[in-house]
Amino acid sequence: MLKRLIPLLILVFLLTSCGQPSDSSLPTADLVGTQVSLVLTSTAAAIPTQAPASPTSTQPVGIETATPTYEPSATATHTASPTPMDDPKAALGAATWTTNLDSVASWYTEDNDYSNIRGDNGTLLLTSKQAIGYHSWSMHYHQMSNFYLEATLKTSSCSGNDLYGLIFRAPDTSKGYFYSITCDGKVGLRAFDGSEFTKVAEFTPSTAILAGSNQVNRLGVLANGNNLSLYANNQKVMDVSDSTFTSGTFGVFISSVNTPGFQIALDDLSYWTLP
Repeated sequence: MLKRLIPLLILVFLLTSCGQPSDSSLPTADLVGTQVSLVLTSTAAAIPTQAPASPTSTQPVGIETATPTYEPSATATHTASPTPMDDPKAALGAATWTTNLDSVASWYTEDNDYSNIRGDNGTLLLTSKQAIGYHSWSMHYHQMSNFYLEATLKTSSCSGNDLYGLIFRAPDTSKGYFYSITCDGKVGLRAFDGSEFTKVAEFTPSTAILAGSNQVNRLGVLANGNNLSLYANNQKVMDVSDSTFTSGTFGVFISSVNTPGFQIALDDLSYWTLP
């Protein structure tokens, strides 16, 4: 099977406010303007092996259509298989920090030929305009080492290997772990070093994932030292030991492989600092 490497495209957007001290060490809302929007690709080996529904272009192409409107389905059509529930929140008490995304002022937003990231009706809405495997993400500024992170993500119409999920322990906005799930219900963990993805855990099917279009999945990450546990809808889906990244910020990402205009909406997010 041919291995293809889609060119890497990095779009950097940097804003600084007038009078803001350059040596400020405390995160403030003004620092949101320094967040970096990255539109990236992985090698073919870093995403599931199912072929895209249409040929993948190796050159950027223009977008002629307007940004699609996110319209979640009124009912979900898939259910997770009944398995024992496993909820880390039960032992952690009140969250250290939480957001319902009524405001996206502390998240990076932008619109370009490859993606649109914006606030929409109490969510952070990410649109992947082209089905060519580019990854786009938005980061927050909170720094964490050992924690439980949980977020609710809603999908629009999608298929096959359309990817989305959480970024965590990102030492900067160009590196970090990618907790990745596919529209067809596979889950995997990858590490991005700023130029390429490495598989930390293979993509494998999971009945805990609500697969298909117009679904709502609640994803969680428990990171304690080298021990990384991934959760979906209050069910543990993966345990991994890895030391690539030890601390950093978090975010959310999207990558359309099969469906142009694929969208996800981040509806809420919380984290708990481990004792």
